[in-house]
Amino acid sequence: MDKELRRRQSILGITGIGVIVFGFWSFIKIHLYFLVGREYLLSRPGYYGDPNPTALLIITYIILLIIAAFDLSMRIYIGRNAVFEANNYHRKTHYVGAAMILIFFTLLSIFLTIISIDPHDIDILDQIASFLVDITSVSMLFELVSSSLKIRKIRNEEKAVRR
Repeated sequence: MDKELRRRQSILGITGIGVIVFGFWSFIKIHLYFLVGREYLLSRPGYYGDPNPTALLIITYIILLIIAAFDLSMRIYIGRNAVFEANNYHRKTHYVGAAMILIFFTLLSIFLTIISIDPHDIDILDQIASFLVDITSVSMLFELVSSSLKIRKIRNEEKAVRR
C-alpha cells in the first residue's frame, strides 16, 4: 500500500506540473496566433462585413487573452495544489472540482475542434496539432483527478488500519 501511495504521489506531482505547463502553452499559443496569423484571421468570414477589421481583431485578441488568463490562473491553481498534495502538504481539495470543470471545457474544445476541421482548409495541420494537444491535456487532467482520488482513498484506508 505504501508503494502505491508513493507511485500515485509521483504521478500527481508530475501531472500537476504538466497542467501548469499546458496553461502557459495555451497562453503563449494565443499570442502566437495573433502575431503570426493576423492575415489569416482577417481573411475569415466574420471579418468581411466589418468596416474596421483591425478593431474587431483587437477586440477578439483582448477577449481571448482574458479567457486565456483565466485558464492559466485556473491551471496554476490546480497544478500547485496537486503538487502540494503530492508532497504531503494537505491542502483544500477544491482543486479536484476545478480540474473536473477544466476537463469539461477541454472536452468541449476538442468537440469544437473536431466540428471545425475542414480537410480543404490550409491550416488543417494546425487544427490537428491543436486537437492532439487538447487530447494530451485532458488525459493529463484525468490522470491528475484519478491519482488525487486514489491517494485520498489510500490515506483513508491507512487511517482506518491505524485505529
